[in-house]
Amino acid sequence: HEARLAEAEVWPNPSVELRVDEKLGLDDGSGGLDVTQLVLSQPLPLKRLQHQRKVAEASLSSALSGKNFQQLQLEYEMARVFHRLQWAAAELALSEQRLKTARQFQGTASGKKDLLVRYLSPLERQRLDILRETARQSIATAEGEYNEALARFRTLLALDENTSPQLVPLTLMDQPGSLQVLQRGLEEHPQLVAIKHEIEAAQAGVDVARATRFADPTLNLFWEQDNFTAGRESYNGVSLNFEIPLWNASKARISSARSEAIRARSSLELQQRDLTSQLHQSYIHLGHLIGQSQAYRDKLLKPARVVFELTRKGFEAGEQNLLSLIDANNTYFDSRSGYLKLLANVGYELAQLRLAAGLTVLTSEPETQGALK
Repeated sequence: HEARLAEAEVWPNPSVELRVDEKLGLDDGSGGLDVTQLVLSQPLPLKRLQHQRKVAEASLSSALSGKNFQQLQLEYEMARVFHRLQWAAAELALSEQRLKTARQFQGTASGKKDLLVRYLSPLERQRLDILRETARQSIATAEGEYNEALARFRTLLALDENTSPQLVPLTLMDQPGSLQVLQRGLEEHPQLVAIKHEIEAAQAGVDVARATRFADPTLNLFWEQDNFTAGRESYNGVSLNFEIPLWNASKARISSARSEAIRARSSLELQQRDLTSQLHQSYIHLGHLIGQSQAYRDKLLKPARVVFELTRKGFEAGEQNLLSLIDANNTYFDSRSGYLKLLANVGYELAQLRLAAGLTVLTSEPETQGALK
């Protein structure tokens, strides 16, 4: 597009015609070949150059905005991969803690700690073995998820296969800011800006079609040589060629250009509607996920932790049976796993909201960026 812009105002190349024939030799009987005509022709683009430049400028601007939208799409993909890696790393750490806890239960049951030792039946010991093996299997699954996410992360950022990123932990963000602020910034969404420039290019294309409805007139400067009474003589002249629209009015190109402008305007309306809908849906969904995560943390995760700690202490003191301990253990770790999944989903939806709002994380924080801090 930059190259097309550079050529938009360049005149078409002239052409040279050289004629060599036997006419002079046949006229005077001398024979042989002679140069009888030399013509220099220059097309005259009288009206189309300024319109061509508008088309080229708008097309370049559209391409640049399209590049910015591609950057947003790449950021969205990167954010999803990053949050998945965060979640996988957190799940792996949680699974390792789960196995460590299960082994501690077996140590307590075997009397390896300075705690109350009581007899455990073979069935109860087998249940502890199942608890431990379940934790091991969760580690195997979490390692597979983590390695897959890490490989995707390295590939997307072109990192060395030995790179081990240091990840920040998953945290819960605050509720997003005003939806109206995000909607006001939607007019500067790179995808919409690109389509607006397409409309400019299409409208300028109509002017180009009108200007090029007929071929450019051509100015000819010629030199000729001929036999006259006094002998061979040369002379110069000028001619102008232009097209007469007698049979073909060349209206199809104009109609096609108008149709392209209509298509571009319709595309803008469609994309504005879709982005507005996506922005609204992502905003509502993100707020819902944040609220759900807060309720999950306060009403499920915290009570599950308290019940687990009390049950473990009761089991160590001989006041709780093994089934109560296993149930409290599973409830606690399952609730932590569910909370991590919710936090990852918050990250996914935040990335979707940024894409819908046209916000990049690589620039300074304008008002709309502040709405998502």
